[in-house]
Amino acid sequence: MKNSNHYNMKRIWPILAMLLISGFCLSSCEKELKTYDGKEGIYFLYAVESRFVNGVSTISDFTPMSFGASLPSVTDSVMILPVRTMGTISNVDRSYTLKIADTSTAKEGVHFDFVSKNFSIKAGKRDDTVKVRFKRVKEMRDTSFSLVLVLESNDHFSTTMTSKVVNASTGEKRSFISHRLTVTDKLNKPARWLDAYLGTFSAKKLLLICSQQNISPSYWDNAAIAEISYWGRFTQRYLNDMKAAGTPVMEEDGVTEMIMGPSSQ
Repeated sequence: MKNSNHYNMKRIWPILAMLLISGFCLSSCEKELKTYDGKEGIYFLYAVESRFVNGVSTISDFTPMSFGASLPSVTDSVMILPVRTMGTISNVDRSYTLKIADTSTAKEGVHFDFVSKNFSIKAGKRDDTVKVRFKRVKEMRDTSFSLVLVLESNDHFSTTMTSKVVNASTGEKRSFISHRLTVTDKLNKPARWLDAYLGTFSAKKLLLICSQQNISPSYWDNAAIAEISYWGRFTQRYLNDMKAAGTPVMEEDGVTEMIMGPSSQ
């Protein structure tokens, strides 16, 4: 009888061990399969992933834009600002809240409009793109305007991931939920502007040359010296003809006569 009990126990122990192992596995699997049960987060993608701004790879909460290198025929431009969510992907559309900060100097309806105000993450998606159409207005020639957009928590998304310190010595932070867009129409002197051929720089003179040669201001970055020399001589002949006709071309101040550089006289 003793031997029989001993035999039975030898058979039962492996079974008990298997049951204990199975229970442990089930418990572990349940923990691993546990899904995200908090409120999903939302943030601006440019504050996390790199992109090229003026030819430089950067991660930031700031995006500049200028009409300065555009031809006068360009009257508006659309800037895009991607947002991304954290957590589970939903099978229904979920709205998110986007506000204009009081620190903005650009005015809606005057300097910009939203292409769409349907701010939502579509079903099955993790991202959305905010599209802002900036209008090229006269004031932008002298002033840079800013639009600061802020993500706020709502029933669908939280904004608990707010910022990151990027400079420990100064305490400078990069925001994940606030992004500043700036726009101007200032036209800066191109690096390839050669005074010897073109004379003193002015935006009006540059745009005149661009109009005559059917090129955009951005073309100047790769212009050859031979081209610049030709543009100077060609434009000076035009200015001479206009003066001879009694309609001299004046600079932006309306007083100074426009001339090209000494090598183009």
